[in-house]
Amino acid sequence: KLAAMAVTRPLKDVVALAPDILAGKVRGRVVLEV
Repeated sequence: KLAAMAVTRPLKDVVALAPDILAGKVRGRVVLEV
């Protein structure tokens, strides 16, 4: 879900969400699967 939202949002928000996306990877590779 984070990845999908990051793609639709501007680059600035993507950069701000980068740490959350990385945290998602650590949790369960959800970002990679999406």
